[in-house]
Amino acid sequence: MKQTFLPLSDEDKTYLKSLSKTRTIQAQVVDRARILLYKADGISFDVIATRLNISKRTVRLCISKYYD
Repeated sequence: MKQTFLPLSDEDKTYLKSLSKTRTIQAQVVDRARILLYKADGISFDVIATRLNISKRTVRLCISKYYD
């Protein structure tokens, strides 16, 4: 899984962007949406983890689950 970006449809991006801005859902859901959006932009695991103040393992796990 060495892709530099995550292929997302425009519909998926729109949905994830709306989730990432919602204040009424769990923070974990918001973080997952942001992880996928950042990866779709080609941002590395390290940078995503730093931006969201989470571990690289969490980033990797989220992206891995997306592919499953």
